[in-house]
Amino acid sequence: MKKKMGFTLVEVIIVVVLVGIVTLISGNVLSISLGTIQHSIDEFRFQSDVRFAAGWAVSRIRYATAIFTVPEGSFRPDNLAPGWNYYGVEQVTAGGGPASRIVHYIWDPNIGANGDHILPPTEIVPPRPGISYRVVFSKKRRLINYPYEHLKEGDLLDFDIAGFVRGKTTPYMVIEGTTLPANALQAVDNGTESHPATAIAYRRDELPPAYVGHIALVLDLSGSMAWDLNGRPRVDILREAAEDLLIALSSQSNIDISIIRFRWHADFDSTHPGTWMNIQQGVTTPGPHNLLTQIRALEPSGTTNTGDGLRRAYHQLWEHSNNLVSGIPRRYVILMVDGDTNTATVNPMYDNRMPLPEDYFYGNGNVGLRWMDVDHYLTVRNIATAVPIQLVLHTLAHLVPFAGGYVEFWGEKLIEDDFATPYVIAFSNSVSNAGAANVGGAFGLDPNDPDDAEHFFTAMDGPALIEAFDSIKRSILNDLWHLNGPSL
Repeated sequence: MKKKMGFTLVEVIIVVVLVGIVTLISGNVLSISLGTIQHSIDEFRFQSDVRFAAGWAVSRIRYATAIFTVPEGSFRPDNLAPGWNYYGVEQVTAGGGPASRIVHYIWDPNIGANGDHILPPTEIVPPRPGISYRVVFSKKRRLINYPYEHLKEGDLLDFDIAGFVRGKTTPYMVIEGTTLPANALQAVDNGTESHPATAIAYRRDELPPAYVGHIALVLDLSGSMAWDLNGRPRVDILREAAEDLLIALSSQSNIDISIIRFRWHADFDSTHPGTWMNIQQGVTTPGPHNLLTQIRALEPSGTTNTGDGLRRAYHQLWEHSNNLVSGIPRRYVILMVDGDTNTATVNPMYDNRMPLPEDYFYGNGNVGLRWMDVDHYLTVRNIATAVPIQLVLHTLAHLVPFAGGYVEFWGEKLIEDDFATPYVIAFSNSVSNAGAANVGGAFGLDPNDPDDAEHFFTAMDGPALIEAFDSIKRSILNDLWHLNGPSL
């Protein structure tokens, strides 16, 4: 009979150890596999959240009628302005630690009480433990060639949405976006380098159709506009900047414009008839009176009779407003001068005396081709004629105040009882302070007063002239729309 043999203790221990090792390895492999799967899921969710937030922002920005970026620190639930919707990042707590979420606040006049009509925020991206977000908006200046060929600098709004993991300062993922605010009358960037914009305030109000903007664009075409400014004739720079202005305004249907250019005088002719044209039709409809064609045909010559340009602007605005069939007119004068005023328009004088303010010509219409300078004054002033002919008096240095008085009269007339809103651009690298102050002072504007900065501009080069026209465009559209940005 054979004796039965069992496992020795050593063998049992070896087996137990081996089984433990196999189990440990299997558990680690399974744990790693599950961790990898969970990480992939988290990363996919993270990327999806960031991309969804970017797409959502584009959809809201694109169809907004006004956009204001909100600097860091100003986007808070207790600092939301009535009438505005908000989109941005809020800092919260999740999983016992700091986190953030991307939210959307909607203003609805039909809810709430005591002026509080803002709905509870919608979470575009919910908070997740260990994950934070940062959204930075900025309005970048660039040229756009396609597919929006007519758009120029400053029409795009850029934004970056960055995601951070576990408190790291380097973003794990960044989505860069650019969108065109297609319907926006305003896109204003309030962010700075030290306080970047981390939210946007936007709204979708419709432009009130009852208001009609009447713009008299009064341009200095005196001989000095042919002089070079930084290697280019000033008139070429003016043509480019004025074209940009007209094209930018042509997105609106409730603006009429008349182009008035002045030299010795501001007479209309077949090339520049002064005809009022709807901005959209005037830019897009071909023909000799196309607004862009008129701008391209600007040619400098002669002296600087700023007062006569303002005279034509006043009568043009007055007549056009009176002939308006429907709507409420809002009148604007955009005056660009490149030098001191040295010419005035006066009635015929047949007696042997120097001209007086009562000799200024105040009527409407062309002044004719008769003009006289100081050198010809003695021989021309005694010419008798049965037909009253307005004379343009070209004054030299000692008579400049007389010409300035003509400007002052029409400037005061244009702003009397808020008849028209003025904008003045002094365009030259040699515009004297006295000359600029004279033109601005005619409208009650002080070149050195920051409060008048939206209405008086000194443009010393081409980019500054373009920026001045762009600022005026925004100001006029803002005025027509009756909209101010949210408080910050």
